[in-house]
Amino acid sequence: MIQESGDITAGEIDDGFVAFVTSEHPEINPEDIRITEPLSEQEIEVTHLAATINALLYRSLFPYSSFDDQLDSLMGWAGDLLQFGAALQNTLNSGGNNYFNANDIYNLIGIDPAAAQNAYTFYDGNGNIVPNGAGDFDWIDFIQDIDAVSLFQSLSDEPIHTVMQNYYLRDWNGRFARFENYVVDRHEMWTGLPCTLKDAAWGYTYGSYLTVQRFSESIGTFDYMAYGELIAEQFANKISFYKSQE
Repeated sequence: MIQESGDITAGEIDDGFVAFVTSEHPEINPEDIRITEPLSEQEIEVTHLAATINALLYRSLFPYSSFDDQLDSLMGWAGDLLQFGAALQNTLNSGGNNYFNANDIYNLIGIDPAAAQNAYTFYDGNGNIVPNGAGDFDWIDFIQDIDAVSLFQSLSDEPIHTVMQNYYLRDWNGRFARFENYVVDRHEMWTGLPCTLKDAAWGYTYGSYLTVQRFSESIGTFDYMAYGELIAEQFANKISFYKSQE
């Protein structure tokens, strides 16, 4: 996601702190830090994960509101879901490949990047093939969105590195249920209505929130009316599948 969207959802980068770390520990490059994700045994780098956790910790100009919750989600799972929809729309418009169907959407959410390369061809808005394209929502992006919510809920007085160590050693199991419960609980709190994970996701993929409209100016858009419900439904189905395996 571009820098402007990150500033809105997670706050501006603390350049002073970045300069301090660079000066005191020039050997550290955050993009070189890798964590082995236990379910897939793939390595993930921490910058996306850290940015998503930071969005959950950061309070916007409207703290403790539905607006702030929307911004939190847009920096993580909801933002990636919208970006995924935009990638599907670009591919349809520029390359003629129509992946707007339940089977492809379900498969592409959280797909292994290698599997995506063999089965799908994505195009950008200029008609160019996207190298290693997986629709912008492969396993690495998907699982970091899930883990960010669980890690955020686990933060307490313990140092964050201890929380992360414990999480990836033993506490990760049950993360899909925790993710769904958190998202649904927050949505119900602000709407006052019972809902499902699909309902909560559809709030974003329908494109009705002002935050979504502003966010989509940065990442692109898709036909919300035609495909929004389908994307939300398959996202919920994929979470449900992994919940059933826990």
